[in-house]
Formats: sequence, structure tokens, C-alpha cells
Amino acid sequence: MKKISLIIAIVAFTLIAKSQTTVNYPYAPASVVTPSVTAKAIAQPLVVSNTLTFYNLGTIDTNKTLTITAASVSQYAKAWNIPIGTEIVVYVTCDATGRTITSSTGLTCSVITLTASKSHTITYRYNGTTFLGIATIKTLQ
Repeated sequence: MKKISLIIAIVAFTLIAKSQTTVNYPYAPASVVTPSVTAKAIAQPLVVSNTLTFYNLGTIDTNKTLTITAASVSQYAKAWNIPIGTEIVVYVTCDATGRTITSSTGLTCSVITLTASKSHTITYRYNGTTFLGIATIKTLQ
């Protein structure tokens, strides 16, 4: 009886693994996204579809307001909600004028003031309800 149960478990695991559609971080690379950043546009939507998503906004020429859409992550042939602990890393370079990043829908963080002509990394972590700003790093160049 134990052997039959073991065989059934192995077959079930094999079928699940074969039907897998997407492997997410940490078992696969993080998503790297370079969205189109419209000049002088304030709103910047972000979409999360992996447990670690890296956004490179490039050089911005205006203040930005970030919003997030937490898409369902497709894994093992079924959709599941974004798990607690999912991270978004936003990399942005400021033009010759100091700018601000404001968190809006789906993101909770105080306004971040960027230093002119410097690069910044902003990290958000999902707590089950919202993405919380947990770190801001200014690159000294």
C-alpha cells in the first residue's frame, strides 16, 4: 500500500511539473522591465508578474508618480496572487534638476527626493495589502 501511495505521489508531482507554465524568482531570473517613459509625463504605471521585478526607468525629466498593478502570477498552470515578500526594485537616474518620486495606487512610501544628476534605487516589498517602500539608495557618481 505504501508503494502504491508513493507511486501515485511521484506521478502527480511529475504531471504538475510538466504542466508548469512559468517559473518565478528565485528558481528563475527576476523580471527586468524597461518601460517606455514618456517625456514630461508624471504618471508611471508598473506591473508586477514575478516575485522580483526590476524596473529601469532611465533618466527622468519630470517628477514621477508610481502606481502598481499586481497581476496574478501564473505558476504550475494556475494563477495565484502575488505572495507576501514580493519585491519591486526601481532604478532611476535624475536629469540635471532635482526630481521627486511619489508613490500612489498600490504603493506606500513617503515622497522620495532625487538628487540632480544621480542614480537612485528604490525597493518596495509586498506585505499582503500594499507594496511598502523599504529602501532608497543614492548612487554616488
